[in-house]
Amino acid sequence: MLEDIGVNIESVMRENLSFDAIHVQSKMYKYENVYSEANKIRHTINNVINESSQFVGILCYRSISAYTAIAGTLFSKNAFLPLNPFLPNEQLSKIISISGCKVIILASEAVDAFVKLAPSIRRLTVICPHPTKKIEALQKKYPQHTYILPDEFSRSSEEKAPVGKEDPAYLMFTSGSTGDPKGIAVSHKNLHSTSG
Repeated sequence: MLEDIGVNIESVMRENLSFDAIHVQSKMYKYENVYSEANKIRHTINNVINESSQFVGILCYRSISAYTAIAGTLFSKNAFLPLNPFLPNEQLSKIISISGCKVIILASEAVDAFVKLAPSIRRLTVICPHPTKKIEALQKKYPQHTYILPDEFSRSSEEKAPVGKEDPAYLMFTSGSTGDPKGIAVSHKNLHSTSG
């Protein structure tokens, strides 16, 4: 039986906690650190989203935040939606709307992108793993969104029903250069077969 990709990733992390996992921005991170952060994100998502296979937006640049957010989302039995901070606000807003995304993980380095995007989105739950003064200012300026900060992160949650091999692992969008962006869901089965 094919396990969901989140189960596979978690298994590798747990078996290799003391080993180097990933080198990002001139820094090496151990599996233990990545797993710990991803687990906090998992439990927080599980306490915000009651169902499996919902899309969780990840607004960040290529950083350790991206990897922990992806892993945490997959651990939570949900699908991730990469939100590229370099895209125009109108396009990001359309992607969030089309996907039905109601929760995003906001990396501290992408706060400026969210500041431009926040007014055009009706209501989101924003998970902020590493808050900054800018995020505190966001809470005051855009109170229509719910912000979850680390001191509110859940340390445990109820486990959700397993995902099926045809359930989405992530959702990517075309550029939308000729109209509205089009979403393409990649299933756990497809992601598993490409990850070797």
